[in-house]
Amino acid sequence: MNRIRTRAGLIAAALIIGTAAWIAVARSWAEDKPATATPAVTANTPATPADKEAGYVGAETCAGCHSDRVEAFKKSYHAKYLNAEKKIEFSKSCETCHGPGAKHAGAGGDKANADFATIKNPGKLAAEDSAAMCLNCHKQKKITFWGTSAHRQNGLSCVKCHSVHDGHGPKMTKAENPVEGCASCHKK
Repeated sequence: MNRIRTRAGLIAAALIIGTAAWIAVARSWAEDKPATATPAVTANTPATPADKEAGYVGAETCAGCHSDRVEAFKKSYHAKYLNAEKKIEFSKSCETCHGPGAKHAGAGGDKANADFATIKNPGKLAAEDSAAMCLNCHKQKKITFWGTSAHRQNGLSCVKCHSVHDGHGPKMTKAENPVEGCASCHKK
């Protein structure tokens, strides 16, 4: 009987140590990835000369061409969270994720102008860069294992299934029914 207890104890200890090691590896992978998103200016401060020099123009400028995206974003969980929890005023919301918009706005819709491409679009970035953009804010326990997840290992980014501007429900899924969204890849 003592041998069984000893073996069970050794097996349990090995499992605990192995799990702890994987958690440490996952955390180190997540922390080793450099953030690629450019954070916006600090919350609830008026645009300073330094902000303008860095190229921040404000959401009102973005709405000039992207009114549909801006209006959809205003209704999103992200907008509510940024305002309520992070105290980031709406005027700074677009550039929090997309980076300074002055060069992009200055290109005047001319896609041939090199400055037009200076805005960051998570849907057009490499999966790693897009996920790093999301992970600038989303660092809670629920996604601690992103570094070892099957989604990351298969080259998927967050925006494959989630929409920042007009997703559905608290998880901001692109599909109205998250089960249907998952079933688009997970057939079984």
